Amino acid sequence: MANANPTEPTRATKSTSASKPTPRKSSPRKTKRQTLIKLLSTKSGSDIDRLAEQLGWQRHSVRAGMSKLRKEGVEIAKWPGATGRAPRYQIVVPLADAAMGSVKT
Repeated sequence: MANANPTEPTRATKSTSASKPTPRKSSPRKTKRQTLIKLLSTKSGSDIDRLAEQLGWQRHSVRAGMSKLRKEGVEIAKWPGATGRAPRYQIVVPLADAAMGSVKT
């Protein structure tokens, strides 16, 4: 597009100098898998609804995540809920590497 006022300089739309993005200093990212392990490792454990809410997952995704942990060797117990309440899940025998988040399948 031609400049309407020939005495004004035209604007550059892109920077001509090559600039490198500055690296961000941030803490290590916490994965949802690590959050799941943390929630299941509490003394009272957790129920599916709380896990789904905390992780932003659907209930079937929470169950799939627990299933994957079990396949990796983490023992997860299911405790019956009080009358009218959902059952609770808790890690009873953690796999040393699973707690650190280094086991990959």
